[in-house]
Formats: sequence, C-alpha cells, structure tokens
Amino acid sequence: MPLYKIRFTIAHFFATYRAVLIATLGAAASAFLALWLQQGSSWRWLFVFVLTETGLVLVGVTPGQYEKTTLFESILPSVHKVLELKAQDRVTIHYLASKRRQQYEQLTDYYPVASGKGRLFGFAHGIVGQCFSNRHSHSFSIPEGADFAETMKENWSFSADELVRLTKDRRSFFAFPIGRDRVFARAVLYIDSPDSDTFADGRRQQIAQKIQDLFVPIFEQIVAR
Repeated sequence: MPLYKIRFTIAHFFATYRAVLIATLGAAASAFLALWLQQGSSWRWLFVFVLTETGLVLVGVTPGQYEKTTLFESILPSVHKVLELKAQDRVTIHYLASKRRQQYEQLTDYYPVASGKGRLFGFAHGIVGQCFSNRHSHSFSIPEGADFAETMKENWSFSADELVRLTKDRRSFFAFPIGRDRVFARAVLYIDSPDSDTFADGRRQQIAQKIQDLFVPIFEQIVAR
C-alpha cells in the first residue's frame, strides 16, 4: 500500500473515532502513569505512558476534514448521475490541506472507480490548484492529437514525478469551487473524462449550473461542519 494511503487511512480513523479514542487513550494514560508512580523503578510504564500521550496528541490534532470523507463519498454517485456523466467519467472532492504551503489533498476516492484519495498536490499544478487559488470554476481539454504528458507539462507545470500519479487516458477536466477559507476555496469538486468534448462550451455551462443549484448548498454545509 502506498505511503499516502496509509497516512490517509490513519488520519481518517483518528478523525472518525476521535471522541472514543480520546476517552480511551486518556483513561489508559492515567492508568499507566499510576503504575509508573507505584513502581518507580520500572521505566516500562513511563514509556507506555509517554507513547499513549503521544497517541492522544496525534488524535487531537488530526484535521477535521477526514470526518467528512464518508459524507462526500455518499453524494458523489448522485453528482455523477444528475450531471449525466458517462461510465468512464470520474468525480472526486479535493480539500484544502495547507494555506501556508498552498497544498490540496484528494479527500475522496474517484467515483465510480474507487481510487485516488490521500494524494497531495500543490496549487501550482492543474485546474484544481487554479480553482483553489481564485475560487472560479475551470475546464480544460487536451487538443486532438496532443500528447498527454507534454500538454500537462507545458500548460500546467506538472513535474515528471507528479505526472506518474496522473491517469494518462484523461482528455478533459472540470473543477468547481466549494466554500471559502480566506482567499482560497475550502474544497473543489473535480471531474475528468476520456472524451475531449465532455466539457464543451454549452455542456460546461449546464454542468456548472446544476452543481451550483443542486449540490453546492449541500457541499457547503458539509465543509462548514
């Protein structure tokens, strides 16, 4: 399993079960501290106490957006259906990970293929980063006959390492901002397709209007939680 998947799985578990974990680890830490005080010569209990306290801190500081993954993922099938996307078109939610480092994270798996969540990207690359930066919807299509990797490097500044993480059969892309965190979008609804015409002018406007009218109110309630 990739490292980003492991990190995401742990963060999601910590955020989802935060209350239970804090109560359990807090009680365990108190018990271990009492055992160390009773057996002052045994450093084993002090080590276990410190380890438990470290776990308590990690659970406490886990960002809250990981609790929202399941909620977002439950809505994506409806998004896919209402927007009349094709079977090979994918939708996902990206979430603002760091304003200081200007990074975003894929918060949900792609629907319907169930892969991708946990990957980190910078704002400098792709229409999603642009959408986070200026809070406007964006779309882009790779011109007929153009090479995927060359287009992504020339138009969106993806490095060779970042290109490895991208799906090479995608030909058109759409990003729509959700919520606001100071000057940035809080999240972005992202759609991609192997068809260059999926987000042609008229179609793009229809998709954006449906997202704005039907899904933005729901998504903004989730990001505001």
